[in-house]
Amino acid sequence: MSDLTDLLKKIDPSKTIDFYQSQLDKAINSFDVPRPKFENYEQLKDYLGEYLWHLECILGDYGEKLRYDKKSLDYNKGFCTDIFYKHYGGYFQKTTLDMANTGLQGGIRQLFKEIDEYVLKKRLDSSIRGPVWNYINAMKDMADRKKAVREYVELYGHILPPELLDGDNGRLFLQFGAVLENHPYMIRRMREIGRA
Repeated sequence: MSDLTDLLKKIDPSKTIDFYQSQLDKAINSFDVPRPKFENYEQLKDYLGEYLWHLECILGDYGEKLRYDKKSLDYNKGFCTDIFYKHYGGYFQKTTLDMANTGLQGGIRQLFKEIDEYVLKKRLDSSIRGPVWNYINAMKDMADRKKAVREYVELYGHILPPELLDGDNGRLFLQFGAVLENHPYMIRRMREIGRA
């Protein structure tokens, strides 16, 4: 088995995208802290920080043992604020408070999903991008890279865009890291097509 095959097994969608998506679903469906009517953004931020902590406990398989780590909860509250500021701009406090209290635009569940999306992106970056670039950077020279590109074409050339394969796989050679980062998404789409 080659290093490329090992990498592709490691970043397979069942071990990355699908795994983390199922964990996020588990988190959103198992968060059972009673939801109050939020009087102000601070109360909402506390609640969302608690959700993010719950999510991290599930993703890290920590269980409930780390539930009341005050320093981490404070960090999570700030993290949530950053996420919503990026989504809603300067009026994020009013917008998110209105969403949570009225249920409009998906309500509190939509806010959970926005946290989930951000966390998912971070997790996928570390579980896909990290191993891909460790693999690329471990190649000794261009000959190793050419060999890996040829092997990848043998395995997946039939589903790659033809423009990547023009000119003795020149584009694929130049964009090999990005192609490998996209590999789990491509395979996932192919599997979904197969199920349809």
